Amino acid sequence: MFFYIKYRINTIEYIMKKFLLITGIVVVALFTFLLTAPFLFKDEIKQAVLAQANKQLNATVGFKDVQLSFIRSFPNASVKLQDFYIVGKNEFSKDTLIHVDAAYAVVDINSFFSKTGYIVKKIELTSPSVYAHVLADGKVNWDIMKPDTTKEEKKDTTKTKFKLSLKKLIITDARIRYNDEKANIYFAIENLNHTLSGDLTAESTVLATTNHIKGMTCRMSNVPYLNNATFNLDGDINADLKNMKFTVTKVKAQVNAITLNLNGWFQVLKNGGYTMDLKVDAPDTQFKDILSLIPAIYSKNFETIQTKGKVRLNLYARGLYNDSVFPAFGVNLVVSNAWFKYPALPKSVDKINIAADISNPGGSLDRTKVNVKQFSFVLGNNPFAGSFSLATPISDPDINFAAKGVLNLGMVKEVYPMDSIGQLSGILDANLKLKGKMSYYQKKEYQKFFFDGKLNLSNMVLKTKNLPHDLEIKRANLVFNPKFVDLPLLQMKVGKSDLTASGHLENFIPYFFKNETLTGSLQTNSEYFNVADFMSSATTSSTATAAKVDTSSMKVVAIPSNLDFTLTSSFKRVIYDKMEIANAKGALQMVDSKLTFKTLSLSAMGGSMVMSGVYNTKNIKKPDVDIDLKINDVLFTEVFKQVQTVKKLAPIFANTSGRFSSTMTMYTSLGNDMMPILNTLSGKGVLVSNNLTIKNVKVLHTLGSVLKRDELKDPEIEKVSIPFEIKNGRVYTDPFDINIADTKINVEKGSTGVDQTIDYTMKVAIPTSGNNVFKLSKLGVKIGGTFTSPKISIQTKEMIKDAVATIKQQASKKIDEVKTVAKEQVNELKQQAKENITPNLKKAGDNIKESGKKVLNNLFSK
Repeated sequence: MFFYIKYRINTIEYIMKKFLLITGIVVVALFTFLLTAPFLFKDEIKQAVLAQANKQLNATVGFKDVQLSFIRSFPNASVKLQDFYIVGKNEFSKDTLIHVDAAYAVVDINSFFSKTGYIVKKIELTSPSVYAHVLADGKVNWDIMKPDTTKEEKKDTTKTKFKLSLKKLIITDARIRYNDEKANIYFAIENLNHTLSGDLTAESTVLATTNHIKGMTCRMSNVPYLNNATFNLDGDINADLKNMKFTVTKVKAQVNAITLNLNGWFQVLKNGGYTMDLKVDAPDTQFKDILSLIPAIYSKNFETIQTKGKVRLNLYARGLYNDSVFPAFGVNLVVSNAWFKYPALPKSVDKINIAADISNPGGSLDRTKVNVKQFSFVLGNNPFAGSFSLATPISDPDINFAAKGVLNLGMVKEVYPMDSIGQLSGILDANLKLKGKMSYYQKKEYQKFFFDGKLNLSNMVLKTKNLPHDLEIKRANLVFNPKFVDLPLLQMKVGKSDLTASGHLENFIPYFFKNETLTGSLQTNSEYFNVADFMSSATTSSTATAAKVDTSSMKVVAIPSNLDFTLTSSFKRVIYDKMEIANAKGALQMVDSKLTFKTLSLSAMGGSMVMSGVYNTKNIKKPDVDIDLKINDVLFTEVFKQVQTVKKLAPIFANTSGRFSSTMTMYTSLGNDMMPILNTLSGKGVLVSNNLTIKNVKVLHTLGSVLKRDELKDPEIEKVSIPFEIKNGRVYTDPFDINIADTKINVEKGSTGVDQTIDYTMKVAIPTSGNNVFKLSKLGVKIGGTFTSPKISIQTKEMIKDAVATIKQQASKKIDEVKTVAKEQVNELKQQAKENITPNLKKAGDNIKESGKKVLNNLFSK
């Protein structure tokens, strides 16, 4: 028995060892599989996603990476897509419909090995961005599904491999934008965090949802209804998933400080669109909650503000909604005899009354009516009241507007905390009435359109940390009538800059409400105008002087496409960047996103100039300038100091004294700092100077030393005419001549680059001395390297060629001299022969030989 028991124990021990060994192997194998499987299935998942997307969507779909894990959500698998995007095509090629930093899904692990497809249980989206865009012609960017025709059904009977068995949806830091150009609606949500949980596999379930939005903006027909408002919505929704109908039961919403109760239902229709019957009421709303919708008030010590007044607010939406039909909706707000006051400030805003109603019976958005029957308040002892109504906002806006009252701007700081404002004063006097349809204006039936009133601002002073300079408006008067807005007088100062203007505007109402073209003219005058005072960023210190303003903070100034404006100006002194301009006069026209200069004359840099050209901002990302310029008698040194481009393209100007004139054309693209992009700069012209001196230029000192000509080191040049062309970041010169003392230089070709490199080829003619025919008179010179480190070489081939030519010329001259002497001797011999032919014959011959010998010796002894 003992041996039997021992045998059984040994057997059991053996089996246990085997079992543990096998179990260990299986666990290791399973763990190894779970670690390596993601790499085995990675390509399959990636191809499956792209195949399904490209099969069904008429858009560009892609993602950076896909990761598959069997560990993270065990016993389920998880799939993660990084940088997933869908980009439109054709007219929507610049629209990114969807972009998700990371998309995480939990998938039933068994579905990887099933032919029925992948079952998704959970989805998490991190930083998704959605952009819905409707063009003016009604085309939408989300219509990207490929058409499902009968032929395609026959060709492709493959069913999708993805099935939804969703239990939870989580969205973090989402951004959603809806831009409807046709209906003139813009809606945006920033920083949305959303969770949704429930059994989406059941025919009916209760969905628990939380939604938190940090910024919500809504504009309709350019009228802002919400601006960066916060929004929260939490509660339960009864979901009939079979019929896609959702009933609101316990849902509360909050917009800024306003708490809302939601009741009703919402249904997704099978044939597209939605139908609804939703009501929103705010039974506990206080006037303070209404003030929370005003961003400037909501952000300034809102919790301390004191208020009182009766408020009634309700909203509703009911009916069908799809691409062409809007549901009926309405908003009603009544505020009676309210007031508010900040405890730390001395005064309050009193007798606030508002009666506003927005309604639409459904169908078309054009049936919307806005009616603000009353809007009034009292600030100090000054009452201000207004009213506004709008009908048919899309097709033909029918407007009725009135405003009347006096505002003492100095009292604003006494009712509203403005820490950044050091001083605000002035009186605003308004009395405006406007009534009529937009079509009256468009048809120029001004007699049907009533527009009358005035808007006067006097003695306004604004000093604030957010502006680099103080703003003063001594007088600003606007007079309104149906045809135009008249500006009899504007007197203002920004920092040390002053501006006086007068003029008028036409088509003002269509410009304001329909974004049509504004036309008009303006006459401006100034004693001193520093461009940096108007263009520098708000971060520039207010204590900085005009001369010290950092122009690198300048931004591109866009010329609106809907302006047709003529500006006639006379400015006695203008400061732009480092350039000082005097007596600037001319006409400028703003039209079609362009600013055209028409014969703008000015005095600058010690001389004068006349400029015509175009500043073009049609492509705001790449503005450009195209100008014709006539320059007369300006100083080299001043041009170098005041024009940044010259410092890079013509550094020699810094060492040149004297004056020059020029005619030139120039084109360049501009950077974000409004400065030329040098590799896009092109132009041509001629530079003429009658008297100039160049000193302490290394390239000329080196040239003078090489040629042993001191006059070339610091040359004085009486007259020079240099034709040039600018292209590809270099200044190229055509051939030109320079006379320096008794040295003549012919510059055959040359160029200077933005990188300070130089490349010139020239001939230098040096005067000869004595009768030595081998002394060189003309040299070929090549200059390379950089402006501060030049390299000079003498062209020897040219030297030899000139020397040989000189020798031939002088040798030919000496031979002619020999012939002349010989001829004279022969004639003398003939004469002597007549007198005594025999005795003198030998002597004459000897004389001829001797004379010829002397001439030849003189020739070759040099």
